[in-house]
Amino acid sequence: MLNTLQAMRKNLKKKGKGFTLVELIVVIIIIAIIAAVAIPRIVAFQESARKSRINAEHRQLVTAIQSHLAQGEDTAAQINEITSIEALKPYMNMNDTNTGALLANELARNAGGVAHRIADKKLTSTFTSTAQSVVSKTWTYDFSN
Repeated sequence: MLNTLQAMRKNLKKKGKGFTLVELIVVIIIIAIIAAVAIPRIVAFQESARKSRINAEHRQLVTAIQSHLAQGEDTAAQINEITSIEALKPYMNMNDTNTGALLANELARNAGGVAHRIADKKLTSTFTSTAQSVVSKTWTYDFSN
């Protein structure tokens, strides 16, 4: 039995089992090509998901504005109360565990800053893409009427 195992071991050494340097380089090149194709697509998927999130949050904020305006008798006064995103927090269902957190910090971020702004009685949500394959977009809701 021992002789058989020793003979098998010698045969394995003679056959030169293992990978050559060329085979290892070919495998590394194949992995690099796959990564070069996959990484831009992953970035595009992430950008597309961020765009969808900003659009969904914009619709939520529009609904929050409409809910706020529907609660009062004096619409003009209600409109003047909405000067920032924070005024809409009671109408947003963010399911956050930190109840003291600012609503602007809970919402999606845009490349370089906040994605949602309220100014001049308009809600503006902006998506700025960092990937070339995804188009930037701006949504606006005028609640002054």
